Amino acid sequence: MRVALLVNPVATRARGTLRAEATELLSRHGLADVLVTRAPGEAAALAARAAASGVDLVVALGGDGTVADAAGALAGGSVALVPLPAGSTNVFARALGWPSSPRRALAALELALERPCLRSLVLGQLEAGDRRRVFCVSAGIGLDADTVHRVEARPAMKRVLRQGGFALATVAATGRAARHPDRLAVSIDDGPAHGLASVVAAAGHPYAYLGRRPLDLAPGARFDGVLAWTGLRTARATTVARVVGGALAGGRHIGHPSVAHGIARRSIRVRAERPAPLQADGEPLGWHPEVLITPGPHLATLVPPAQVGTARCR
Repeated sequence: MRVALLVNPVATRARGTLRAEATELLSRHGLADVLVTRAPGEAAALAARAAASGVDLVVALGGDGTVADAAGALAGGSVALVPLPAGSTNVFARALGWPSSPRRALAALELALERPCLRSLVLGQLEAGDRRRVFCVSAGIGLDADTVHRVEARPAMKRVLRQGGFALATVAATGRAARHPDRLAVSIDDGPAHGLASVVAAAGHPYAYLGRRPLDLAPGARFDGVLAWTGLRTARATTVARVVGGALAGGRHIGHPSVAHGIARRSIRVRAERPAPLQADGEPLGWHPEVLITPGPHLATLVPPAQVGTARCR
């Protein structure tokens, strides 16, 4: 197996020693190239270049943004991706069963490379105006997207407060939603529209993590081509607090009168009264009046050793 290592050197935990350890490990398992991003968004171009060079596997050392960019470039092809967690949250890597500790993940990667087991995932895809984007875990319109916009606009707060920064941003976004209650018309599989204040769609789970605890806002997604979605009928502070608490407690928010939830097999179409904030995998994507979310392309990934017994290897 020929391997390329893709590194985001400014990721939260991508220190020089971790990069050196990853390079040393992969040099024993067919390392063909080390590619280092120099600017935001460059991971996609580097992953595509690695695939074109004939590698079989790209190991992405970075956070969720780096991994999402690499996944978008590799999805639909035969080159597999391993997300090696080096960001602040690493949702995709942890959702696939990789340890949250970068060094423990490196140890698991070495075992996985000795007896490779590949799994095919179905990702999600969204269209908003002329923007088309593959997402690994989730996309959101409304409250959660406003939260992401606020966090990403304040990198110092994100770096220092980490998950505390998301909590503060959620409070601020909820306050804005209470003052300016925008409405979304959300149609599932071309059915009648739901009137919602915010909606999250997921290709896989969980949506995020709070420490070691998964935050599963849209239960039911398993990277199998079925999208799970959860919407808020109102964005009042009490409702938001109840939903976050339920998502941390295994999905207890599902069934609450203020929560809409379901499965989409073909599409989720969202129309907003006025342009609404949009995010995918924690990346702010601007404000849009209409968004179409569908099951996306397949992505091959290397299964971590602890998951091999339950995975269908190919």
